[in-house]
Amino acid sequence: MAELKTNVNAVWNGGTTGNGILKAAYLDTKIAIPTDLKGSGNGTDPKELLVSSATTCYIATLTSILENKKLPIVEHTINSEATITDNVFNYAQSTNRFI
Repeated sequence: MAELKTNVNAVWNGGTTGNGILKAAYLDTKIAIPTDLKGSGNGTDPKELLVSSATTCYIATLTSILENKKLPIVEHTINSEATITDNVFNYAQSTNRFI
């Protein structure tokens, strides 16, 4: 596999109740600490970014597999759910829908 590089830039303003901006080539989003962790909640929180990353990787890999098997792809949708309890990350559910 060829070397894959990415560059992500984060700028944070203020303390734990502050917020920031996360930027990459096709990403530009507000980030914040969630309110349940005493943050402002005014942006995407780290667990949303982590689950989004895992979901994107999964759907891209699945798309590649389907295409390599010469199966037609019109659309497929994945809804993912994850929980974090007692310092354990659990990717609890991934529901797929194909068209």
